[in-house]
Amino acid sequence: MKIKKFLALGLGLIFSHAIAQNTLLERNFWENKPQLETVKAEIKKGNNPAEANPANFDATTLAILQNAPIEVIKYLIDLEGNGITKSTHDSRTYLHWAAFKGNAELTEWLLKKGASVQHTDSRGNTPLAYATLGGLKDTKIYDLFLNHGVNIRQKYKDGAEIFHYAISNDDENLTITNYFLSKGVPLEVKDNLGRNIADYASKGQNLNLLKKLIEKGIKPSSEALLFAARGSKKWQEVTPFFNFLINDLKISINTTDAEGNNALHYALSGRGINDDMVQFFIEQGTSYEQANQEGDTPLMKAIQRNKTDLVQLMLSKGVGKINATNKKGISALGFGVQYASPELVETLIKKGADINTTDQKGNHLGLYLVESYNKRDKNALESIISKIKILTDKGVDLTKPQEDGNTLAHLVVQKQEPKLLAVMKPYIKDINAKNNEGLTALHLSAMISKDLEMIKLLLENGSDKSLKTSLDETAYDLAIENEILGKNKSELEFLK
Repeated sequence: MKIKKFLALGLGLIFSHAIAQNTLLERNFWENKPQLETVKAEIKKGNNPAEANPANFDATTLAILQNAPIEVIKYLIDLEGNGITKSTHDSRTYLHWAAFKGNAELTEWLLKKGASVQHTDSRGNTPLAYATLGGLKDTKIYDLFLNHGVNIRQKYKDGAEIFHYAISNDDENLTITNYFLSKGVPLEVKDNLGRNIADYASKGQNLNLLKKLIEKGIKPSSEALLFAARGSKKWQEVTPFFNFLINDLKISINTTDAEGNNALHYALSGRGINDDMVQFFIEQGTSYEQANQEGDTPLMKAIQRNKTDLVQLMLSKGVGKINATNKKGISALGFGVQYASPELVETLIKKGADINTTDQKGNHLGLYLVESYNKRDKNALESIISKIKILTDKGVDLTKPQEDGNTLAHLVVQKQEPKLLAVMKPYIKDINAKNNEGLTALHLSAMISKDLEMIKLLLENGSDKSLKTSLDETAYDLAIENEILGKNKSELEFLK
């Protein structure tokens, strides 16, 4: 391949129709707690027990997560293609999942088979660290890991120890605290950033636990508020906790961590956002324009999560820097075009957002418009059409190439979403335009496409297959070199 830098674009894992139909990858199959003979029967039918779904959850992982019978899980692990070292979703091994589920029997079995206690997932967590962050309370599982060589004082992210991770799972009787104290871990232990046990405990939003720790002489620092903002309990349950931190302990509502994040950054970053908690911080005066080290503000995060009501609340209280950008040069409007509703995009423009904004790479809003497409959203195309009207009515020139010369045609090809081409076609002046690498949209499609749909669609819309790259290659030449398309050269004859 002469031009290799584009091969990574669009080349993800390919999952066949057979995988999609694999009974062993259906969550509801495992919810029924199938017995071993049932599982064996499904395998005999041709369902592959070693295959994984697009998120890299395989049958064994699903079985563990759904608490399948232990003999079934052991059987699956011992099958060819699985094994104790197999990497699954987020690079986690079966030991990660077993400990996370609090399955002491399976954890012990895996440890005896030699499963690594130090293998880290894609987020840097060992099995014990991952399980502890996930809410592990069973001290028997802690003992299992300690008995297999884990150092209870091992350092993790920012110098935190397992005790730091575990404390938010503790109860008012300090069961977990007393366990770690019995193992020789001092109550005063801090991470590399000076955060103590009371700070980490605040993530659990348990006021009685926090007061017990204070009674023992461990007073939370200002970062307790930031840990608490990551909690997930219902707002009605935790209002007293936040009032205690702010009113009794006098922790500043605008406290920030070493990376410049305030409570709103954290409150808007979890899987599920507690709107009431976010509103509380806004009303209390937490800055939604505070930029962290990456330049991201809570306002940007709220827009990314398409939290219209919360964004409207922020805007109603005044925004001094509506056109502020993060380190990548992305503005609130850029995030809005990619992630938010058309209505929110229009609101941002009315509030003074610059429609001519470009990021650090010189990309204008056209890129973010294409990136906004999500095929899982049945209203995605309708939303894009609405955003196009809003932007073009305000004077945005979507026909203008990006700084790297990519037109909307190139961007649609990179996105690998054929449906987008028809929507963007009115704003593609020249479908044969070359980008700064000397590639037309057809060239690019020949290089990265996984099937012929996009290529044929481009040809139907006027792409010239005779044009050559700066290295004298035609679309046919590039398609032949495509690792996927090149396997069936006879099907590429139409490109000659």
